[in-house]
Amino acid sequence: MIEPGAVATEFVANVRADRGIEALVAGTGVYQPVIGTCLERTAKSFSTAQGARECAQAVVVALTADEPGFRYRSSEWAAGFTGIELADADGSAVQDLTTSWLAE
Repeated sequence: MIEPGAVATEFVANVRADRGIEALVAGTGVYQPVIGTCLERTAKSFSTAQGARECAQAVVVALTADEPGFRYRSSEWAAGFTGIELADADGSAVQDLTTSWLAE
């Protein structure tokens, strides 16, 4: 299993494309602050996204390993996040972490 973080691909360009997001967010009523925070955080995470080549290197390592592991992280960010995820049997730590992202 390859676990990447944000990867700078054409998806990022599509996320950043002018699609009238401001107008859509403005029409979300009481959810506007949370949606705005989520969009800002997402844009920030993609500004430091790893390159596709770096992610592909994790795939090559997995495919060429004599005794491949079950899980490969393609970045330090992914290792940190999935480390929390794996140690969190009931999901509450991940839920608390991601909820905090919306309160930033």
